[in-house]
Amino acid sequence: MRSLTATKQPNEPKFLPDKHIEEHADVLLAQYAQQSGEPLAPGIPVDDIAEVFLGLTVEMMDLQTLFGDADVNGAIWIPLKKIGIDQSLDTQANKRKEGRYHYTLAHEIGHWWLHRQLYTPDTAQGLLHAGASAAQPTYVCRDGSRAAVEVQANKFAAYLLMPAKLVLTSWREIHGLDAITLDSLRPRQQNIIAAEVLHRGGLAMDPKTIDNAMLEHVARPVAERFKVSAEAMMYRLEALGLLLRKSEPMLF
Repeated sequence: MRSLTATKQPNEPKFLPDKHIEEHADVLLAQYAQQSGEPLAPGIPVDDIAEVFLGLTVEMMDLQTLFGDADVNGAIWIPLKKIGIDQSLDTQANKRKEGRYHYTLAHEIGHWWLHRQLYTPDTAQGLLHAGASAAQPTYVCRDGSRAAVEVQANKFAAYLLMPAKLVLTSWREIHGLDAITLDSLRPRQQNIIAAEVLHRGGLAMDPKTIDNAMLEHVARPVAERFKVSAEAMMYRLEALGLLLRKSEPMLF
C-alpha cells in the first residue's frame, strides 16, 4: 500500500527488523486472546481486535471518490481512532473481497499499533474534502508504496492474520510435513492451471503468472481457513519455507 498524508507528515518510524514486527503482532494477538478468553485459531477476528479490543471505529466509506484515487483501499484517522475501509471491499456485497478486506483492516491496525506514537496533535489537520470539516486522515493507503510506514504495516498485517504456528499446523493438516516446490507441481501443471482459470474466470499465460497461479493453488485451502487471499497466503508460505520456487540442492 502507498500512503498519502496531509500537509504535515507524521514523523518517520524507526527501523524495525521483521522479527520485531512479528513480535509486535504476536503481543497484540496474545493480549486479545487473554481478554477474550478464546484460544487463537485460523480466521483471526480482526474486526473484534479493532473495535472491541483496541476501541477503534471501523467504517465502510467511499474513499476512492473522497480522495479521487481508484487505488485507495483504506485510511486511518489516528486522533479520531477511526479506520475507513473503501466500500469496494464490502464483504456483504462481494464475498470474494473477504481476504482483501481483512488484509486492509489488519494493515490499518498495524498503523495504529506501530505508528500512532509518531502522530503529534498538530500533524495532518485540515479538511477531508471540499466543504467537509474534519481531521485529515493520518494515512491514506494505496497499493505500491515502499514508504517505511507502509512496508511495516503490510508486514504487520501478514503476521497478524497468519501467525506462524497456526499456519504451520494448518499446512501439516492439509499438505503434510514437507515443503512443496514448483518442480513437484510441473507434472500437474495443466490440470492446476485449468482449475485456476475456472476459479478466477481467466488467467494470463506468461511464465511468472503461471508460476504464481500454481503456488496460489496450493496455498488456497490454507488461505480459506485463515480468510485471506490465496496470494497473501502464498507469500506467507514462501516466507516460512513451505512453498519453494526452486528445489533445494542435494547435499549428497
